[in-house]
Amino acid sequence: MIKAVFSDFDGVIVNSEVLVNGLNEEFVKQLGLSYDPQDLRNLIGSSVQMDLWRVIYDKANPPYTYEEFQQKLWDFREVVRRLDYKEIMFEDVPRSFQMLKDHNIHVAVASSSRLEPLKYNLKNCGLIPKLDYIISGEMFENSKPDPEIYITCAKHFGINPDECVVIEDSYYGIQAGKRAGMYVIAIKDYNFDIDQSDADIIVDTMFDAVRIVLKMNESD
Repeated sequence: MIKAVFSDFDGVIVNSEVLVNGLNEEFVKQLGLSYDPQDLRNLIGSSVQMDLWRVIYDKANPPYTYEEFQQKLWDFREVVRRLDYKEIMFEDVPRSFQMLKDHNIHVAVASSSRLEPLKYNLKNCGLIPKLDYIISGEMFENSKPDPEIYITCAKHFGINPDECVVIEDSYYGIQAGKRAGMYVIAIKDYNFDIDQSDADIIVDTMFDAVRIVLKMNESD
C-alpha cells in the first residue's frame, strides 16, 4: 500500500529546466567563458553540495577567483529568483496532488533547491494546502543523489520505503529515490537526454504518475 508520494520541484512541478539551462548558458556567455554544453546540462537536478559550477569554472580558467565567480553567479541568478513559477507550473499538478489527498496519500515536496525560495515558490503556485511536508537538500550534508532526503521523508510520516513513491526527472533524483529503496516514477525528459533508465517507470505527466500510484493501491 502506497501511503506517501514525494515529488521533486524543478522539472516535475514546474517546467523550469529549459528556462534555467538557457539562463545558465547566457551567464557563461556574458562572462566570455568557454564551456561544454554537457557541463551545463549536468547542473539539472544537482545540489549546492555537489558544486558542479566548479567544473565549469576550472575548465574555463577565468582570471579571477572561484569566490568571485560565485558572487557573479549569485548576482546573475537574481533573474532566476524573480521567475513567476506559477506561470510555468504544469497545469495538471494541483489536480494531481488533490487526487492523492482525496485518497489519503501524503504528499511531500523534496527538492535540492534552497528551503526558503522553495516554500515561496510553492506558495506562489498555490500548492501549500495540498502538501503535508516540504524538505530541502540544503538541510543535509549530502543532497541528491544521496538518499537521505527521501529516507527523512519516510521517517517524517513514520512509514517504510516500500510504502513511498518518488516522482523525479533528473538522474540525481532518480538515484536518490532508488537508493532509498522506493518506487521511482520519472517524468519523461524530452530536452536534455537525461539518463532516466533506473526509474521503475517513465511517464509524460504528473497526472499519469498519480494514476499509476492509485492503481498500485487498487492491486493491493
